[in-house]
Amino acid sequence: MRSFLGRMLFSSDSVFKKVNVTSGGEKARLMFSRMMLLESNFLIFDQPLDHLDTESIDSVIEGIQAYKGGVVFTTYNRAFVNKCANVIFEMKPNFESFIFRGSLQDYEETMGY
Repeated sequence: MRSFLGRMLFSSDSVFKKVNVTSGGEKARLMFSRMMLLESNFLIFDQPLDHLDTESIDSVIEGIQAYKGGVVFTTYNRAFVNKCANVIFEMKPNFESFIFRGSLQDYEETMGY
């Protein structure tokens, strides 16, 4: 457990903090950690990088890359998409949708963006 919390950037005394005194980024990392430890088959995130600093974002990326289940997320962070997504789902304002297997870069090249 301590090694897992260390990978999520909780070290030494910070593992004993009460949740009500943690920062927004720490709360996000706690929720992400909890979901990972529950061994769910599927995770859904809406803007998972909000309130996170660069080091925390890197930690979340590593966690998602190591996660064995399926992950669906929405984000404006293109670097995050490039590192974590292998299927792109796009829904246009007219509700036309596309599913593409591959990276964001491959998708954009294929669609001519």
